[in-house]
Amino acid sequence: TDTKYTVEYYYMANGAYPQSATSSVERSGVTATDAALTDADRVPNDAAKYAYDDAAGNVESAKIAGDGSTVLKVYFKQQLRVSYKPGAHGTFDAWTSAALDYGTATPEAPDAASQHEPGYTFSGWTPTVSDTVTSDVEYVAQWTANTYAWRADQYFGTSGTPITLVDGVADFGTMVEVKDVQDHKQGPDGKWYT
Repeated sequence: TDTKYTVEYYYMANGAYPQSATSSVERSGVTATDAALTDADRVPNDAAKYAYDDAAGNVESAKIAGDGSTVLKVYFKQQLRVSYKPGAHGTFDAWTSAALDYGTATPEAPDAASQHEPGYTFSGWTPTVSDTVTSDVEYVAQWTANTYAWRADQYFGTSGTPITLVDGVADFGTMVEVKDVQDHKQGPDGKWYT
């Protein structure tokens, strides 16, 4: 006679399997014969986020009990993605590592410190890179504009001796404007005066 048996599906969340099945389906078979998982049972409902966990406590086959108590169990582990993006001034290509198990070591980041536009220094990742993978995450390189000293000199006459008008510091890419350039005249002693 046809007897009920159950296939239970367990989907990992936050690195752990739930106590109760995430979902289940009832099937029927002949009492005292083997019930077994099908190939379709081993395919998760979202293959981009889960994979069949052959190391978990799957019950792939069992004799069908006459009282309908037979349960087959299928476990799906999380599959996570880690991406690294160059941000505003990085010159490396963005890349993603997929199908990572929960709790595995985070893939090594690209060498952003040596792959960037001139005038900028790599200042870290946002968010801060975790040691292990616990969720889908996108790390974006952050940049600080380099600061440079500058000075505006004005040259008078043929001696080539400069008069410093103003000096300061500015971030790379910042426009510096020198105002109030004064007209100078050379005195009888050979020095320049305003």
